[in-house]
Amino acid sequence: MELRELRYFRTVVESGSFSKAAVKLMVAQPSLSRQIRALEHELGMPLLRRNARGVSPTEAGKVLLERALRLEENMDGIRRAFATLAKRVTGTLRSGSKHSACSVGWMPRPCSRTGPCR
Repeated sequence: MELRELRYFRTVVESGSFSKAAVKLMVAQPSLSRQIRALEHELGMPLLRRNARGVSPTEAGKVLLERALRLEENMDGIRRAFATLAKRVTGTLRSGSKHSACSVGWMPRPCSRTGPCR
């Protein structure tokens, strides 16, 4: 079982139709049907009731849909955590200069204890 298959299954259930789901997923409808049949075969039971008006989940399909949604939420959490990690700046920044930053005007001169700051 792959995450892609679970996403396909969820989209078919939410769309209520293989053809609508295929359009949303941008895949060929026969390919989508094969993927769902393979998933049903792997799990050993039908996941969808197919009729002239569309599809609806069987009891097993409802269980799979609930678990698939939880898994997708977990995957989204993992993606957000890694995106946050990728944005963090870590490490050491070292800078050197032949001249003092004060002498070239980048920074104000330090205050002396006896006189006013400039």
